[in-house]
Amino acid sequence: MKTAYIIAEYNPFHNGHRYHIEQTRKLTGAEAVVAVMSGHFVQRGDIAVCDKFLRAQTAVACGADLVTELPVKYAVSNAARFAGGAVSLIGAFGTDGLISFGASASLPALQNAKDLADDAKTRERIETLSRTAGKTFPAALDLLLRESCNDETAALLNDPNNVLAMEYLRAMERFDRLRPLAVERTAERGHHAADIASGFTGAGHIRTLLYQEQQGKDIALPEKLSLVMPEAVVRLLRQAHEEGRFPVDRDKYALAVYSRLLTMQAADFARIDNVSQGLENRIVQAVKESASPQEAINAIKSKRYTMARLRQIFTAAALGITREDAASPPAYIRVLAFNETGRKLLAELRERTELPLVTNLSDAANDPACARDAALEYAADKLFDLCLPIPRGGNRPFLDHPVYIRQADG
Repeated sequence: MKTAYIIAEYNPFHNGHRYHIEQTRKLTGAEAVVAVMSGHFVQRGDIAVCDKFLRAQTAVACGADLVTELPVKYAVSNAARFAGGAVSLIGAFGTDGLISFGASASLPALQNAKDLADDAKTRERIETLSRTAGKTFPAALDLLLRESCNDETAALLNDPNNVLAMEYLRAMERFDRLRPLAVERTAERGHHAADIASGFTGAGHIRTLLYQEQQGKDIALPEKLSLVMPEAVVRLLRQAHEEGRFPVDRDKYALAVYSRLLTMQAADFARIDNVSQGLENRIVQAVKESASPQEAINAIKSKRYTMARLRQIFTAAALGITREDAASPPAYIRVLAFNETGRKLLAELRERTELPLVTNLSDAANDPACARDAALEYAADKLFDLCLPIPRGGNRPFLDHPVYIRQADG
């Protein structure tokens, strides 16, 4: 089955995501579109706005055929870990295919920028700038690109989707059977679009609008968001809201994370990915002197330690994700949702995949080779459940099964 892959978060799913899926199918002629999606925590170091099975269901209802989970150890890490982990997981599917991603630049422009960034002299200068000027990798790379090429190429780094796209290209070099496809975003369909009357806006803007509508602890899906979300998504989110499953309570999340951080010592933080050069000591001090994770982040952030990096570190620390976890290969492929085409593809994948194909977390937890990754997912699921409008207890992470969406369901 000719397959195209999309690495996504769908936090939440909107019209731009549907457009990306439609364009991917149109441009590739794919018989199946597979989304590899972040679970309950996302790359910006935050908790997802709604349950991963619900987000997977919305994706299949709006054009995807199969949704599998991006392990949390990659999902809350930096762009290189996020992209590398996702591409490694796709490579383990054992099929030829294209990886489709959204970007505000053409594929040749992205490839050129990546090649410049990978040049040995460029890397050496970036390391020097990092040491002497305290610049982050993207900031140092942006400076060097502006010196060595035109402003248009250098401006690529202003879009985080382009940064991720370059990391996808870098990770894909290890897999001959995977090819890239860049679906260019227009201004109207870009993640910066703020005029929802156009029918398109970014997930970040949607989340802002969603939480601005908060009255007490009751957050309903604002009517105006129906302009930028497919009808099936609006229906599913409203149903989830009525059942106390949407949206997640960020105040509960902040309290849970902060409670965990207060119990950690410098040595604990030193084991977390992206913590180096004594940052663990600054974190411990800031946590002691602050009243929330955000207050601690504000006390630490600098040119070298960006807010995004610190959020990722705090989330990884709260979930117990170590540097070794983030650097380890994926242990299994977990299915979240599928339709009839996805069901047929799963039957094919069972004969080809290099990793266990898991439909229930207990299957992975009982496999010694998968147990560590399963334990991290269990911790993530339990933390997420505590932060719902109506918290869920019990052993639910071991009871969840993939959502099967029949054609009529969408």
